[in-house]
Amino acid sequence: MGLNRKTICLLALLALMGYAWAHGEAEEHAEEDRMEPSEYLPVDPWPLALYAGAFILLVSFVAFISRNLTTDAHKKMFFILIAVPTVLVTLYMAATTVYLNLASTSGGPVHWHADYEIWACGEKVEHLEDAGLLSNTVGSPVLHHHEDNRIHVEGLVVNKEDIALAKFFKVIGGGLTDSAITLPLEGGAVKTYRNGDLCPDGKPGTLRLYVKEHQTGQFFESTEIAGYVIKPGFEVPPGDYLKIAFETEGN
Repeated sequence: MGLNRKTICLLALLALMGYAWAHGEAEEHAEEDRMEPSEYLPVDPWPLALYAGAFILLVSFVAFISRNLTTDAHKKMFFILIAVPTVLVTLYMAATTVYLNLASTSGGPVHWHADYEIWACGEKVEHLEDAGLLSNTVGSPVLHHHEDNRIHVEGLVVNKEDIALAKFFKVIGGGLTDSAITLPLEGGAVKTYRNGDLCPDGKPGTLRLYVKEHQTGQFFESTEIAGYVIKPGFEVPPGDYLKIAFETEGN
């Protein structure tokens, strides 16, 4: 089986299709709220490495089945088709890793924690939607919880806004603004509390955020809710202890 122009064109077309897909994915990410470090890059390096690996395997397979009929020119072409993507993807992954570490607010990978409580109309919300059978992580790789009432920040924090409370509730399947909170509950249920909604006592509730002052043990009300940025700290304290409460006056 010899290589002809159709075969070469097919290999080139597959490479272009992989690049177009990855580039399109990057453009889509650019239009969304950036949260993960890879979303700050023109192309996510891990899918790119996967596509490059698939392309290299395909080239290697074609080279193997045609090994008895290939000329020196064909062997050189196969070598280039394998070596070039390998080198380029490796360099891209190394360069983007260095760039993200230098550009990140955290200055490199971190592991921070913030403990939290959620209260609704005087009752503590104990059970958010769990992770299921195959994982104990709810959220994204950088921002998540382990069903432990603790926010985990693990990895690179490119911008401090990426670990705001609103982002945390978004990645766990809920939502948070300065006037409303949406909670993903067990069994797939979702409950939203908005400022002015009535609690069972017939009084309108208001969403508030309280932050613990570790030195005094007292809580003070934060002027920010959705935009509140989790403090850096592996231990709590000095890391944040937060109370998010939808409450009536005097509750």
